[in-house]
Amino acid sequence: MKRSNNWRGQNEILTTQSITRCCCFLFIGLLFLQIGFAQEQMVGNGSYNLSPPTGQNVPQDGTGQEAFPVVTSNFNQPIQTNDWWTTLLYKYTQNQTFNWEIHSWKLYAHPLAALATRYGLDIRYPNVPSVSDYYGMTNAKYQYPLDIKDFSVGIENMDLGTTDTCKVEAYGDWHVKMVWDDQAGHELKATMAHGSPYIFFEKNSSDSAYVRLFFSHSIDHMIGTNIIGFTTQGHHYGLFAPSGSSWNTNAAIEQDENAFVGNAPIMQYRAAFKSDLNGGDYFTIAILPDNSLATLQNFAQHAFSFIEDTNVSWNYDEINAELTTTFSTTCIAKEGTSTDTYQALYRHQWLNSTDVNSSYEYDSPRGSMKVVEGNSFTTVLKNNGIIPAIPKVLSTARKAELYQFIEDEFQVVNTYVTQEDTYWMGKRLGRQADLIQIAHQVGHTAARDKFIADLKVELEDWFTALDGETDRGYFYYDDNWNTLIGYPASFGADIRITDHHFHYGYFIKAAATIAQFDPAWAASSAWGGMLELLIKDANNWDKSDTQFPFLRCFDAYAGHSWASGHGSSHWGNDQESSSEAMNFAAYTFFWGLETENTTIRDLGIYLYLTEASAIEQYWLDQDEAVFPSIYPYETATRIWGNGVDKIAGGEPWEMESAYQIGINTIPIEAPLLYLGKRPDLMETIHSEATTLNTGIGNTWEDVMWSIQALYNPNLAIADYEAHTSSGAYTTNVPWLPNVWGIYNDFSDYSYAPAQLYHWLYSLDSLGQVDASVCSDALSSLVFKNGNVQHYCVYNPSSMPITVNFSDGEIVNVPSDTLYLHRKDNLVCDNGSSFILDETMPLGLYQAGTISTLGTISTDTNVDLEAGISIELNSGFCVPMGSEFSAEILDCGGN
Repeated sequence: MKRSNNWRGQNEILTTQSITRCCCFLFIGLLFLQIGFAQEQMVGNGSYNLSPPTGQNVPQDGTGQEAFPVVTSNFNQPIQTNDWWTTLLYKYTQNQTFNWEIHSWKLYAHPLAALATRYGLDIRYPNVPSVSDYYGMTNAKYQYPLDIKDFSVGIENMDLGTTDTCKVEAYGDWHVKMVWDDQAGHELKATMAHGSPYIFFEKNSSDSAYVRLFFSHSIDHMIGTNIIGFTTQGHHYGLFAPSGSSWNTNAAIEQDENAFVGNAPIMQYRAAFKSDLNGGDYFTIAILPDNSLATLQNFAQHAFSFIEDTNVSWNYDEINAELTTTFSTTCIAKEGTSTDTYQALYRHQWLNSTDVNSSYEYDSPRGSMKVVEGNSFTTVLKNNGIIPAIPKVLSTARKAELYQFIEDEFQVVNTYVTQEDTYWMGKRLGRQADLIQIAHQVGHTAARDKFIADLKVELEDWFTALDGETDRGYFYYDDNWNTLIGYPASFGADIRITDHHFHYGYFIKAAATIAQFDPAWAASSAWGGMLELLIKDANNWDKSDTQFPFLRCFDAYAGHSWASGHGSSHWGNDQESSSEAMNFAAYTFFWGLETENTTIRDLGIYLYLTEASAIEQYWLDQDEAVFPSIYPYETATRIWGNGVDKIAGGEPWEMESAYQIGINTIPIEAPLLYLGKRPDLMETIHSEATTLNTGIGNTWEDVMWSIQALYNPNLAIADYEAHTSSGAYTTNVPWLPNVWGIYNDFSDYSYAPAQLYHWLYSLDSLGQVDASVCSDALSSLVFKNGNVQHYCVYNPSSMPITVNFSDGEIVNVPSDTLYLHRKDNLVCDNGSSFILDETMPLGLYQAGTISTLGTISTDTNVDLEAGISIELNSGFCVPMGSEFSAEILDCGGN
């Protein structure tokens, strides 16, 4: 039952809410007497609640009252949250003092920014960055602010007053249409889109259109009487009215609204443009790249091509390891015949597209935006590799130590933390999933099976609703907001619909790990159906399924996710932990891979590759082309609609540099290895954290070692061993009673000692990620350590596969295995020697004859004849965790 779909004033909401709830409870009570409690929706073996949970929170506004979506009566789409524009729909605050927070907070569409007010839309092109201190940290934030608007657009006589508000009528994959209706017959609509230099306006009354300016301006050009090119505050705009219209360029001001810097009024309107539109009902403004007549004429060609829909689609080419994403804009011609438009591409888009066909550019918080003329463009991203776990490449002694770590975990009865909300429990589920992989690799079958059983118990509990008062976790579907909320919740996942992709990514990781070993458990008719609802809640791939909005958390055009459900701030929406968004993407992919669901698999690879490309540019600034020169740091901790900051979360204790960097690297796991493509960048980032030296040495030390291992595992291991006795955390298991004790000063407590040990020593043997090589396998990754290359392939299928790598290497991979193929690129001269770092049985092919050498011990020198090329094919993990074995396969060539 939808409680309300239209915001009609807080008092009326409360009255309607109370009546609706009373009726609902009465109905439920009567139904319960007849057939028992029926507010449980079954999904395979699982279920979720359909009624609001007793004693738990549902989405709220900033006053603590239940929040309702603000949409028009003809709105007919799933309720979208977590987008750049959802402050229009989710009115988190109602500040009547300045007459705008009840309409929207600031909307950063890029290149334009806007703010809805009672009179219409304030607009600015924010192209000049500023820096400011944040939580006491010098210049910790840069932003392209909307503090001073260039002008305001509205219609004559329209005033929503203080009781009504701007509403959402429709949206697409990166655009939104908003409506002002003052109940006196004055209606205005505006359509904004990511990347669009245009804002399109429609009205339904005879009232004239207004553009109210705050600062001095110049009219650069006029085309006829209906098109004006003007400049204000150094920004060039085009103003377009229907043919036959004329603009009064010195119109009187009807409303006396102030301009604001923050909340401080600074001046009245200076001038206004006014037009009756010759009886028409549409007009357009555009930000122009320059003030030339030719540019104004070019933009006039598409000014009446109104955006009607925006759509993203993707396709993954397995053979070429390429993801192609298509962005399509549907426009209708209000006048003339053009249905094309201009679209400004973000840096992560135009770097990977050949469709840019103009010289026009705009500035933005994400760097330069380049312009495509037309209705569609495509981007192509290469898949350099993703694997579910790091393969074990350890000596017999190291393997024994790792086995002992798993044994320590195995002996612990309670493997879960006391916090039982969706985030902290999720982190523990993810931790347990990693331990399953390691236990399997070292051959501790009893531990592996126990850990799997533990995960099943926990997930099945969460995936079953209404187990009674002792139920520790369950999900509720809120029909008002089209969202699935887990209880107990944390970090606003219930009251603000925040972080669902962060929280649910851990559940997906745990379920995908179970599916690897027990496919029957993961079937949709068993427990897989509930898991796929979690995926759909955060990022629904199916537009025909209106139970959830399409890609709730992922912004297809911006290329990354947003964390806030309402997005209400002066800086736009935000996202902090990009790595947890990547965790969601990676294990969505692996869930699809394990369950043979190609659609979900390709959703995961789309999210993973796209978000990685955005992280590289907007969090890491890997090309040094995004962050303005006035921002003094190497990375961003959190991005906002209008810029970035360097603070993790915002709590004073989160200013420590280990958190600032670590928050974008947790959880430490194999899919995080996309960061290893640039070891030089990882070294720069780690060095910056050490230089800032706030918390390094006593905070998240294990996370910092793991980052360091991406560029120099020897240094990381040396520091690790210096900080521990016998190189182990054997006496500091984090779930012992001193859970907040010494160990947790060093550790992200969801990161087990076994995981750290495995990460450090395995990367020391594997080497660094080789992003220059990809393959036609769905899951693979290549490492390079000096002259040695390791080709890792995960094959979950029941059949062996042959994998072709882009460097020409061909690897035959057995079924159901994480397989490691080693190639030593050595061409030896007379007297050269080959030093083995592992005990392994070998068969040596020399000049076409076999010379049996037997078992060669570690560090034994093997003399080789001239011209012999050695390739070690390591039949590793067949099944995963079996003893390392290899044979020399090739000779005579490189």
